[in-house]
This record gives sequence, C-alpha cells and structure tokens, in this order.
Amino acid sequence: MRSGPAGAQVAAILAGCAVGSLLLVGNLFLSLKAGLWEGGLVAASLLAYGLLTAARRSPSAQDTNLAQSAATAMAAAPAAAGLVGPIPALALLGATVPAWGVAAWGAALGVLGVLLAHLVRERLLAADKLPFPTGIATAEVISALHSEGGGNAAKARWLLWAALAALAVTVARDVLGWLPQSLHPPLSFSGAPAAALAVGLAVSPLMLGAGALVPPSIGIAAALGGVLAWTVLGPWAAGRGFAGAADFGSLAPWMLWPGTGLLLGGSLVPLASQARNLRAALADLRAVGAGAGAAPVVLALGATAAAVAVSWGVFGLGPVRTLAALACFVILGLVAARAAGQTDVAPLGPLGQLTQLGFGATGAGLHANVAAGSVVAGGAAQTAGTLWSLRAGLVLGTPPRAQGRAQLAGALLGAALAAPAYALVVRAYGLGSASLPAPSARQWEAVARVASGGVSALPRGALVAAAVALALGIALSLLASSPARWARWVPSPLALGMALLIPAAYSAALAVGALAAAVLSSRTAAAAALVAAVAAGVIAGESVGGLVAAGLAAAGLAAP
Repeated sequence: MRSGPAGAQVAAILAGCAVGSLLLVGNLFLSLKAGLWEGGLVAASLLAYGLLTAARRSPSAQDTNLAQSAATAMAAAPAAAGLVGPIPALALLGATVPAWGVAAWGAALGVLGVLLAHLVRERLLAADKLPFPTGIATAEVISALHSEGGGNAAKARWLLWAALAALAVTVARDVLGWLPQSLHPPLSFSGAPAAALAVGLAVSPLMLGAGALVPPSIGIAAALGGVLAWTVLGPWAAGRGFAGAADFGSLAPWMLWPGTGLLLGGSLVPLASQARNLRAALADLRAVGAGAGAAPVVLALGATAAAVAVSWGVFGLGPVRTLAALACFVILGLVAARAAGQTDVAPLGPLGQLTQLGFGATGAGLHANVAAGSVVAGGAAQTAGTLWSLRAGLVLGTPPRAQGRAQLAGALLGAALAAPAYALVVRAYGLGSASLPAPSARQWEAVARVASGGVSALPRGALVAAAVALALGIALSLLASSPARWARWVPSPLALGMALLIPAAYSAALAVGALAAAVLSSRTAAAAALVAAVAAGVIAGESVGGLVAAGLAAAGLAAP
C-alpha cells in the first residue's frame, strides 16, 4: 500500500540515497583506477525501482525518478568533491587535505551545481529544448519499468547477480588472496619482465564492466596504447635514463607527461568546438536568479561562503580568487551544461584544467591553481548530472521542486560519504600504485606543475615527449572529426593518452570488456540492455568489495 504523496517522496529519496551509495563507491573506484566516472542514471533507475517494489510499495514513475535523481546526485559527489582528480593530485603534490575539508568542499560545490542547474532549467529544457539524450533515455527506462515490469525486473536481477559475482571475485582476490591481481605472460621487453611493467590482463570485473560501457573503438585504442606505451616507450625511456628502472612504479612519473600531452591534445579540438556555446552561456546568465525564491538565494550564499572558507583555509586560494573561480564556474558550468544537452558529453576535465592554466598565469600557487580548477570541474559535474535528471523529470511530469530536494539531499549525503570512503581506499591500496594508478589525478598534477612552475618543472626528456604527444593528440582529433569514412578507424587520442597513465593490464581488460559487450549487444536490443545492466552490476560489485577489503586492511584483519 502506498503512503501519501509526502511519504512516498521521502521513501523515494531514501531509496535513492541507498542506491546512490553504491554508485558513489563505484565512481570512486572507477575514477581512481581508470580515470572514468559514470552518471549512472539508468542503473539508478533499475535499482531504485527494485528497492521500492521490494519494500512492498507501488511506486509511481515520478517516485522512481525522484529516487534516481537522489542516487545520481550522490554518484556525482566524488567529482564535485574533487576526488576524481584534484584532491588526489594535491596528495601527489605533497598536500594533505583533511576529510572534513573534502566533505565541506564537495557539499558546497554540489549544492551550487544543483542550484545552477535548477536556475537555468527553464531556459535550457523548456525554451531551448536541448535534448540531454541520457535524460530522455532514462525517462524511457522508467516508463518501461512501470508499464512492462517483467522484462525490466529481469534486468534488475541480472544487475544484482552480476554485482554479487563481482563482489565474490574481489573478496577472493583482495582479501583471501586466492586470485592474482593480474595475469602476466612469460615475456620480457628490452630485458624488463612483463610483470614488472604491469603488462598482461587485470583480474578485474570493474575494468571489464567499464569496457562494456564504452565503444569497442575506445577499448581497442586503449589496448593499442597500453601495448605501445609499456612494451616500447617505457623500456626505451628507462634505457635512456629518463626513469630509474624499467618497471611501472619507476616509469609512471615520466609517462604521465606524454600521456597528459595526448589527453590535452585530444581535448583541444572538441573544446574549441564548444566556443560557440560561450556566447549562449553568457546569454544564459540572464536566466540565473530569474524567478528564484528566497530559499535558493540563502542556499547559494551559504554554499558560497563555505566554498570561500574551505578554499582559503585548506587550499590557500584567497577569497578574491575563489570568488573569481566561482564566477568561472557559472560561465563554464553553463558551457558544460549546453555541451551535455547537445552531445550528451560534458567536457569537465578540460574546462577544469583550462581554469588551472588561467589561474596559474595570474600567479596562483601550485595548490591554489588545482583548487581553482576543482571549482569549475566539480560544480559543473553536478550541474550536468542534475540537468540530465531534470530532463527525465520533465518527460515524466515529476515536480522540479521535489527533484531539487532529492538532488540536494543526494549531493550533501554524497559529500559526507565520499570523503571517508576515499581516505579508506587510498590508505589500503596506495595512491598512484599499480592497483590505484589515479590517471586523472596525475593529469591534474602535470597541469598544476606546468601552470605554476613552467616547463622547468618537467623531468628530463619529458618536454619533448609531451610536445610530440600534444601534436599527435591534436592531429588524431582533427583526423577523427573528418567526414571521411576512414575517420572512424582513427584511434582515440584520449584512450591512447589514458593508456599511458594506467597499467597495460587494465587497458587490456577494458578492451576485452568492450569487445565482449559489442559482440553480445549486436544480437538483440534486449541483449544490449542486459549487457548494460551487467556492466553496472560488476562495477558496483567490485567497488563494494574493494571498500570491504580496504576496511579489513585498515582494521588489521587483512593484508593491504
């Protein structure tokens, strides 16, 4: 039996927060292992519907949308708090950020991101009618759940069983030691064993699941980049004396420079294509605050004050520069929102690192320019995620105010949970290790060093490698944007660049997941839907298992 409307909304938000906890941990591991994060709208819808129906309720489509909205706001919390890149980058730079600072930072930027999305909702969704394709797809899934529950209930069951299987594999690997971290071939490359270079295939359901969510071309490019990087470029760099030894740990600090060059080069062309959105974003500013009541203004002022206090006290970014970074967030956050609305991709990392470079040019220190970039990337992550959910809500007729309450609850709870989860995981696995390579953090670290210290901050040989990689990334991106038929065969510079920042064994697992998913999904639409559900399940399963292993290691009950 259903409770009244208010009770149903509260139950939906609570269910969404429960689901969001899984998605949050999944994104935390996904970003620290592979430099990726997933909005999780469809997975959140399936899990929320299953949880609400298991509680013997008869949820409406709007209730499921509310739960999904809260869950995806929590899923974006690691990005809003800077845990996808900026905070671990600061750790690699030698700065310690307290957990309370991470939580307060994430809460402030999460609230500002949600508020900005709601303030421009009318303009972007109603007036300009931007599609936000993932939002529309989410609305279709939720509608199907409430009209054809059998098939979608099966997807939820597959997701659950996949999560349990991945959890079992992770516990067997990380707690019991029954499985290896990776399988390595008995080969050597320029005298360096494959195991030392982390070349092989990772025993990782999470990486297989992440691969299943990307196009096969990305998986193939990642595998190609991994092989070239760690069997050719890495041993060559070690032989030239650019790194201490021919192993992953010694080579990783040098390899991040050509990897970052590829990533930046591959991002410049798509980022330049968003320049047309800058004028539209400036026009969107007129919509900010129009018709807003007192509550959003009070929330915005409180969140701004919190951001300024944390930025000044923890990151060393003064009040004037923090306010300037928040102004950049409003403008560039709207650019990211329009990009997400038109292409379903929000260029969060490039916009954040563009801000880093800009603040570095004004004399902001090493840690301060990372904080400035985090303001833009973190806030924009929550803005884009909120608008995807709002698009689904517009299709389903969910009241925006109710969605706003769910999203604020998810953003605040997510910030509170993300900080201790991150601390636990990093303590157990070691930031920057082969188990937790933190590729996005290394990219932020590289940009911070250049923005603050110039090219003199680069290790020997890295400047030439980074310049060549930057040019290659731009060239590949331009070739891929060509209308010619052969353009689809151009390898992604982003996938190639990421392969230089993570173990080749991870790239191989990503490719296996992508190719397997492509083969299975090509059979029927139903098979494609099941593949997506299983992928979401194994990501959640290994993430929860990793958190369990980290907790046991912290308690001294298992080896780290």
